[in-house]
Amino acid sequence: LPLAFFALMGADCTLYWLGRRYGSHLPNIWMFRSFLKPQRLAKAEAAFHKHGGKTLFLVRFLPGLRAAAYFSAGMFRVPFWKMLVFDGAAALLSVPTLILLAYFFGAQLENVRQWTERAQFSVAVILFGVIGMVIAIKLLRSRRKIAAGGAA
Repeated sequence: LPLAFFALMGADCTLYWLGRRYGSHLPNIWMFRSFLKPQRLAKAEAAFHKHGGKTLFLVRFLPGLRAAAYFSAGMFRVPFWKMLVFDGAAALLSVPTLILLAYFFGAQLENVRQWTERAQFSVAVILFGVIGMVIAIKLLRSRRKIAAGGAA
């Protein structure tokens, strides 16, 4: 448990320090230039300083966003102690929970894998259905708008 905790904290601190050291260079890289404009960065930095603690705590539970958030915390110069406190508090919840879940339910891993494979198809069908409905609604609205504009 302590090893897992310190390994995760070490990884997060590494991301933070990489952001602190190299984050200011990102807007100069050609593939980031188009969406890392100064106005957006200033707005993001203000939001990060206002909600940074909550963000650093919550992002621990969102694997796809975690690395970017800790890198951004370093980039926006969030105080290191703040990152340690909020990330550490979240890790104190997530690390024991995940280890206990693996301990008690590890034998069920094959069943979970089979269930996940079956569920993936259903999720994909639902997702494509929702996307299709959104596109259809947008097309209908634009056609109605064009029809209403042409009749007037």
